[in-house]
Amino acid sequence: MLTGANGNDNPFATAANICAAKIRKDNGGHDRPLDVRDDMTLQAMAENPDYNTTSLSFVPRNSKTRIPGGIRNINID
Repeated sequence: MLTGANGNDNPFATAANICAAKIRKDNGGHDRPLDVRDDMTLQAMAENPDYNTTSLSFVPRNSKTRIPGGIRNINID
């Protein structure tokens, strides 16, 4: 998914399922919704059934959960 603009010719559904498989592997075999809220183009594709043909679950754009990998405030005393 990250290389889509650099020549990845996989359709969105295929690329998203590859990412979902990696998430399952990293998450002990458990499913977790795809979180692409930090990229509005990918978010729009996930929401559009013409692109998300496999109905892969995703985090809605209006979700209040923290985006993974974001900057977190850490207080060290």
